[in-house]
Amino acid sequence: ENYVGFTPASGQALALLDLLARVRGEPMSPRLARRAAVTEWANGKRAQALARLGLLARQAAPDARGADALQRVQWLRDWRRPLAALAASDTALEWTRGTPVWDRARLERARAFRDAGRTDSALVLYQRIGHTAVQPALAMAAWWECGREAQDESRWMLAGRAFRIADSLGATLGDAGALVQGAATLAGLMDWMQGKRADAVHMWRAVVDRRARFWLGVAL
Repeated sequence: ENYVGFTPASGQALALLDLLARVRGEPMSPRLARRAAVTEWANGKRAQALARLGLLARQAAPDARGADALQRVQWLRDWRRPLAALAASDTALEWTRGTPVWDRARLERARAFRDAGRTDSALVLYQRIGHTAVQPALAMAAWWECGREAQDESRWMLAGRAFRIADSLGATLGDAGALVQGAATLAGLMDWMQGKRADAVHMWRAVVDRRARFWLGVAL
């Protein structure tokens, strides 16, 4: 147990724990099973880690299984399995509803939509999260990601609005606001792309950012 979270010793430690569990005919405790899944993931055994975590989530208490389901969505996205992540997000949403991590599950679902190429669904959900998330930092992240996705799709008006809201939220969140550093500059760039030159220049003049100074120099 002491070494199951360390690499490279973790692989050998996990194999020994699995063997002991089989010999004793007892399953690992949920705490240890979660550490085992993380170890498998860290050692590149993606399918095994997901299978272990899925089994654990199905057997876990109702107040614990939501976090496991959410972790599966995150791992599937990291593994570049967007359709599987999208399917897994259904379970994550169901099992986290009414809990503090429900908004996080919604954000992961929006990301799964994005990764699967379902841009419209992603943008709708990002905006819904931005309007309704309990935690301001999570709302900020949703608006930021909405802006980036809209920018990539040349939806300048929506992107500009999302970047402005993200910047406004970030200004109130201290260090957490660093996530959206540059949002105001991008909002100005979205104005520029819409032909709103005066609005863009006004935004860039108000921002202390080298990228804003660059674009201001281009505009002038």
